[in-house]
Amino acid sequence: MMYTLLSGASGFIGSGLLRKLLEDDKKVIILGRSASLMSASVKEFEDAKKVIIIQVDFSEESSVQKLWEELGKYEIDTFISAAAVDSTSLVTDVSSSEIRTLFDTNVITPMKIISYLVRQWKKLLIRGRIIQISSITAERGSAGSSIYGATKAAMDSFIVNVAIESAEYGIIANSIVVAATGSRLIGYREKPRIPEQEQLYDMRSIPTGRIVQVESIWNMIKILTQTKDITGQVIHIDGGLSVKYPQYKKEIYNDLL
Repeated sequence: MMYTLLSGASGFIGSGLLRKLLEDDKKVIILGRSASLMSASVKEFEDAKKVIIIQVDFSEESSVQKLWEELGKYEIDTFISAAAVDSTSLVTDVSSSEIRTLFDTNVITPMKIISYLVRQWKKLLIRGRIIQISSITAERGSAGSSIYGATKAAMDSFIVNVAIESAEYGIIANSIVVAATGSRLIGYREKPRIPEQEQLYDMRSIPTGRIVQVESIWNMIKILTQTKDITGQVIHIDGGLSVKYPQYKKEIYNDLL
């Protein structure tokens, strides 16, 4: 029986995807640093017994080795990478430890997991699927997103190249760029990137006029886990934000003429 490996199950998007996986009768393995946080995320589901929790600290080599041993007990055909920590520090204020934490969690950790899985899939002839949850900040500038956006851009590039390296083995790898979800990421900020007092303004800036739903992300994941032809793509689910031309206020526009 095949399992789906999910990181970031305690986050807003990750928990929503976990719910969808269980509703789809999937066997799921979730991994993270905090066992208590993961357990709290799982216990609300009736199908919690279908979820295997693995605690790992990627900063400790012994913990990483134990993870590979644990994962080796299961047949995994899909990895959904939804774990991330965020920061809203300006580049002039960000600390070295903050930079290190973001890159360790958002880049180094998923790279290690994907490297392990691709080796296993090639050896076992499993046509694996990799889905990386990315962010619009990888492509569009936003004050306070310089480090977080850089980590997501790094992963988008990594996924594209992994897709090319692994295509002949039937392994599919894609990145889903999301925006306007109103989600809270675990890390250096406790508030959502769209503060409640600015919800109206930001809702008006989204072409579709609505917050992106986890359901939309899940629908794309289902397509990507079934396809044999879509790989190496950076797919946007952002309510049209990535293609919207900026709209200037009339008085500002007149001053520019």
